[in-house]
Amino acid sequence: MNVFLSNYAAENAVLPLDVSIYRACKDLHGSKAAIAEINGFNPMVFSKCVDINNTQYHLHPEHIEAVLHYTKDKRILESLASAHGQVVFFEYKNDVDIKNFDFLSKVGKVSKKVGELFDGLSESLSDGKISSIEMAMLEKHAMELIGAVAALKKIAKIKSEKDLQVEGE
Repeated sequence: MNVFLSNYAAENAVLPLDVSIYRACKDLHGSKAAIAEINGFNPMVFSKCVDINNTQYHLHPEHIEAVLHYTKDKRILESLASAHGQVVFFEYKNDVDIKNFDFLSKVGKVSKKVGELFDGLSESLSDGKISSIEMAMLEKHAMELIGAVAALKKIAKIKSEKDLQVEGE
């Protein structure tokens, strides 16, 4: 579990659910107090529930929902998707600009990251093992790639619909 507490893992791997909630609160200073106040939680108890080093208190579904609602931290959703095993989480942007084809370069960058990850994994397989952090990194990069492809599909569909409207006029 300690391997997932590093800043590197927080940015590059799918975190276990309790760690993702802990990091979401930790990375947004003052969020635990604000979440507790907004949702009517006892601030001390809520803080202990979020603390991954405290084994006496546990997160409740309403805590998870409150943290996600307040922080909008996608690492929590990535954790849930990973726990299911057959689900991938990705985030659509609301403001789709079909004139901005910079998105293609973003897909290329994500693909490159996945390629680099596969290179790293093939190197790590020289010992015949994939560590938990390596697997979590693979899951995160794979979700990013799938999300980028889905967003590209959405942009293409919107452009196609606008082009059909222009042809019909």
